[in-house]
Amino acid sequence: MLFGKMDEGFVKIFGDFFGEAITLRVLHLPIMLCPVESMLHNFPGLVHLRYLCLGTSKSQMHLPPNISKFYHLRVLDLELWNGSRDFPKDMSNLAKLCHFYVPSDDQLHSEIYNVGKLKLLEELKVFQVNKNSEGFEPKQLKHLTKLREVEPGVEAVVLERLQPHGDIQVLCIRGHGGPSCPTWLGDDFTVEALQFLYLDGVSWDVFPSLGKAWDLRELRLEDITGPKEFIIEESFCMLIKLELISLGSFRKWLYPAKEGSSLGGDLLPLDTHMFPLLQVLIIRDCSKLLGFPFSNHIVSPDWFPKLQELEVLYCPEFSSVIPISWIESLCSVTMKSVKMLKEFTYSKSSNGAEVEIIGESDLHSIDQVLIFDKETCLEKLTLNRCPRLELKHLLMLTSLKTLFVFHSDALVGPLGGQGDVEWQLPIEHMRIWDLNGNSGEELTDLLPHLPKLSKLEIDECKT
Repeated sequence: MLFGKMDEGFVKIFGDFFGEAITLRVLHLPIMLCPVESMLHNFPGLVHLRYLCLGTSKSQMHLPPNISKFYHLRVLDLELWNGSRDFPKDMSNLAKLCHFYVPSDDQLHSEIYNVGKLKLLEELKVFQVNKNSEGFEPKQLKHLTKLREVEPGVEAVVLERLQPHGDIQVLCIRGHGGPSCPTWLGDDFTVEALQFLYLDGVSWDVFPSLGKAWDLRELRLEDITGPKEFIIEESFCMLIKLELISLGSFRKWLYPAKEGSSLGGDLLPLDTHMFPLLQVLIIRDCSKLLGFPFSNHIVSPDWFPKLQELEVLYCPEFSSVIPISWIESLCSVTMKSVKMLKEFTYSKSSNGAEVEIIGESDLHSIDQVLIFDKETCLEKLTLNRCPRLELKHLLMLTSLKTLFVFHSDALVGPLGGQGDVEWQLPIEHMRIWDLNGNSGEELTDLLPHLPKLSKLEIDECKT
């Protein structure tokens, strides 16, 4: 390696010194004052070069025409080249080239004739379709499968040319910066055998409707800011898993009405079968999503008749009221950082089913998040920072064995109103901690209805 400033006086010295250097692998000349052949007389013979950097401020200096003969070259750095742009036409001979760094205007990328032969190239900032009669056709991009950095216009052409065969079943598109989805995934939908579709970080203004994806089983949309609506297609009838993650503008669901039908829009009839086979629904980090498309945000069991797992995380505007009859048909429910709830979990195990609710300050009634529409099989209920249980709730907890109530204003509401009807709960273990209401009086009213109670824990409660 040589350091320091050099002028024309060094040319002859280095020419003699490097006369026998025929196995160079790296050549770094970012500030050239004269043609490289003047310093390296055997420059055309450096066929073992892996890295070549050339730079100059002299506008009349030409690129060496024999660059295209360095067949082993991996990196060509012309970022500091301000000389003539007479680019060798046969640059596509550099079949092993991975990185080609160019000046800030990126125009040297557009000069590569038959760029499709550079199958290992990882960056292509500019590609002008049909710039000349040949060598710049869209098909040139078809085999550039290693590209990591391209401009949006180039990305659109690349993805359009990468049309998969019609029998493809799994498709993942990540980080595509083009303005719209490829036509083969949109209006001219040709991947009709598609079963698994994952779209991550795409910046499309025009999104695929997927109305023809009748065999789709899994759909994952992640880190996409464009769409404000999620269109529920009839073709989702086979969908088993749906993941909607970090959709920054997503606010509501939309069902397109058929011609002559009144069904469609923001709110759907409760008996609408939109996802008849869906088993897993995951929604995360959708900060503007308001909830499910039902009146009063009450979840319709008919909408998800086969659902087993529901997860809604970090969606602060999301509001949902879940019937206990529907919850018990699922295996697990997890909701965190949604409207009125810090956390809501439902799970099943060998010890039975349990629900834990951690409320926020705007939760004023259990009915705002959970509807006790039937006698429940819950065996454990944990309420943290929640409103009091009312008599109508207690009468539905006919299987409850464990009740924990923490950091709340009260334990239960008034227990009158049932006339002479006797009622009892099978609670065996109850713990109350940090209650601010008249917990002593409430407990006195409740205990006669708990004949099986064997363990009672009371901590830091006001009486």
